[in-house]
Amino acid sequence: MATAKKDVILFYPEGRRPGNFPHQTGTAYTVSLPLSLLPLAHVLQQRGYNPIIVDARIQDYRKVDLKDALCVGISSMSGVQLLNALDIAQHIRHERGDLPIIWGGIHPTLLPEQTIQHELVDIVVQGEGEVTLVELLSHLEEGAGPEGVAGVVYKEDGKIINNGRRGFMDLNTLGPLPYHLLPMPEYKDDDFTLNTSRGCPHTCAFCYNLAFNKRRWRFQKAELVLEQLEAIFHQFHPQAFIFYEDDFFVSKQRVREVCQGMISRGLTLPWQSTCRVDYASHYEPAFLELMRQSGCRRLTLGGESGSPELLARISKGTSVDQMIETARRCKTVDIVPIFSFMVGFPFETEEDIQQTFNAIDGILGANEQAQINGIFIYTPYPGTPLFHDAVANNLRVPVTLEEWSHFQFANIANLPWIPRERRSLLNTIYRLSRFPFYQQNGLSYPPLLALEGDAPFLDTLPRHAKRLAYRLMQFSARVRWQWKFFAFPWEWNMWTWYAERAHIW
Repeated sequence: MATAKKDVILFYPEGRRPGNFPHQTGTAYTVSLPLSLLPLAHVLQQRGYNPIIVDARIQDYRKVDLKDALCVGISSMSGVQLLNALDIAQHIRHERGDLPIIWGGIHPTLLPEQTIQHELVDIVVQGEGEVTLVELLSHLEEGAGPEGVAGVVYKEDGKIINNGRRGFMDLNTLGPLPYHLLPMPEYKDDDFTLNTSRGCPHTCAFCYNLAFNKRRWRFQKAELVLEQLEAIFHQFHPQAFIFYEDDFFVSKQRVREVCQGMISRGLTLPWQSTCRVDYASHYEPAFLELMRQSGCRRLTLGGESGSPELLARISKGTSVDQMIETARRCKTVDIVPIFSFMVGFPFETEEDIQQTFNAIDGILGANEQAQINGIFIYTPYPGTPLFHDAVANNLRVPVTLEEWSHFQFANIANLPWIPRERRSLLNTIYRLSRFPFYQQNGLSYPPLLALEGDAPFLDTLPRHAKRLAYRLMQFSARVRWQWKFFAFPWEWNMWTWYAERAHIW
């Protein structure tokens, strides 16, 4: 018998550790829009459903009315976000045991058959969920199961059934996103994030994209992007745009048309996005100037390593010369390049790390305004080619969602191949690398030691004391970087103690 229930509740879990959720502590922190759920909600509305988005980072999922729900969806990445996702699923199961709990997102897509084994998972949607979820809901409405629905994994009579991945959707079929479903005033960032493409055609061996997007780059046409920007500009009056993309610059012509349209429509707010150094190092002055005139102020770039051998091993497809040339070209048009690097790969040598230091110095020598987002500790991500190298080097692979929830980003504990004596070194490099170089809204990062801190006992410290502590740490970072001296990091051990309690890292 068909059901009349039309509510589809979509949950975006908290991504921080328990005890520091806003609805638990009453503290506020800046979060970006849950971009993965807005297109889902748009498609559901088109098909006559009533989507309800619950962003657990700023809303209490326990207060959601489940009475008229047809199902719930939970999206999650690997790591700590799974912890809150499981809490949400447990709450749903307790309140309405009959309600199907559908999981999607990066982690369930990369490990669908492991995910479906959990008692709080009824169905897994693999990859893009828009088309799959609508077809699945039509089955559920009729009282049927997920049999024959492409893109899902489910259990039947104790057996796991995987219907295979569905093809990718045409992003140009998406209309205006339903921002009205979100508590927009709670998103306190003046920068407006949006997504206009998905996927990346490149082969970086550490990146989830290879398994999730299959090297397929899909995009919205420039005209549709400009319509979005114009609507956002007039409705929300942002201070800046952030194109939150896997690879915004794959089509130079599309970027050109977007930039030209932003200028002609008077949408020249500051904007930033991701780029690759093998793209930017070849951009001619006229194209860079067009980007600048349209509002481009920052480009975030993955340097990853300064070692040519290691760049080849991780299939990055870029070079140190391209990093330095990108820095030079950005300087000519006053666009700030922001580079990120990594350490801790299974096959990394001391020489590789030293070459990364040299590359950073070369970038800063070419452009004193360049910023180093950080030298992060490599995180083995499931489904990636490098994950197999990590397993071969004794990585203990989590086998349950609970175990994966403790698999933290940039955590040296993930890397058993790092000798004990080198762990302190890499941790120190990771902790201090953002202090000397990275500027955000005119302030060094992290923003003045979380002056509006999330740890109540630290809020009692006078503001000037926090500023002084920050300046001392910045001084330490600059001196240590200048001399490349990372031994005996007593002050950085103190900083780590503070940062963990303030929930900064």
